[in-house]
Amino acid sequence: MYGGIGSLRSANGSLAMGPAWTVQLGYFPTQELGILASVFFGWRNNDLDATLFETRYTAELQYLPVQLGILHAGLYGGVGLAYASRTRSSCRGNQIVTGNESSSALVGGANVPARADHALALTARLGISRAHGEQMHDANLRRQRVPTPA
Repeated sequence: MYGGIGSLRSANGSLAMGPAWTVQLGYFPTQELGILASVFFGWRNNDLDATLFETRYTAELQYLPVQLGILHAGLYGGVGLAYASRTRSSCRGNQIVTGNESSSALVGGANVPARADHALALTARLGISRAHGEQMHDANLRRQRVPTPA
């Protein structure tokens, strides 16, 4: 599980950062290549003080070919579906309209895992996504306990 920030665009077009989380489950058939299911959650308040909520469900490949001491680095890419719940004010009267939108999603970016010591690893994930006809960015961090060999 990663936690961090992500950029989200509201229905009126304003772009701002909010909390973001990514949860993944998968398998690495080799040390360099992983196949994962990924779920992204991001939210923020818009100009009406209503909550904008974004989720993305993707299948993802990770390729981590670079190994320099404790540092490993690579890229990831995925495809799936995105869902956004947005609130906007209407041009007719001061009416508030809520809207839900779904679309395809493309995600990609850099993964940089580093082993801090024999029991702890940190992974930075810097990504870009395309959904709802717009581009979004996110930066997340994961702290992981590394099992010691028996």
